[in-house]
Amino acid sequence: MTETITTEEFLAAVSFNAEGLVPAIAQDALRTDPASAVQRPWMSLRQHSAETRDQAAALLAVLGPALPDRAGRAVVRAGYLHDAGKAHKIWQDALCAVADADDRERVEAGRPWAKSGRDGQLRFAGNVAFRHALASLLLID
Repeated sequence: MTETITTEEFLAAVSFNAEGLVPAIAQDALRTDPASAVQRPWMSLRQHSAETRDQAAALLAVLGPALPDRAGRAVVRAGYLHDAGKAHKIWQDALCAVADADDRERVEAGRPWAKSGRDGQLRFAGNVAFRHALASLLLID
């Protein structure tokens, strides 16, 4: 079962986890690829952020000697924070709305999500345009 956290818990964890440099499992990340071609359904924002951070750290394990330490830390932080804007209520509401009716209660309880495993355009309340990448930048600025 996937661990779930609230949006507030995720945002609080972002500033704490972003300080870490290279997690211990990064060395194994080169041998396995959790970002398979088949999209896993309903991936939590915490899991997606951690996997992206770990992939960035694995890349650094190969490129690290060519980069200054400060740049390496920035790459790992960017990997973790790249989708932080998906924690925004507007984005979460739109993503959760694509859940099947029989799965809606579980999906709502599991917020925040990064991936739904479904294709298609998200529809935001009030027909507004919402760019999670811009929200990510505003959150970490």
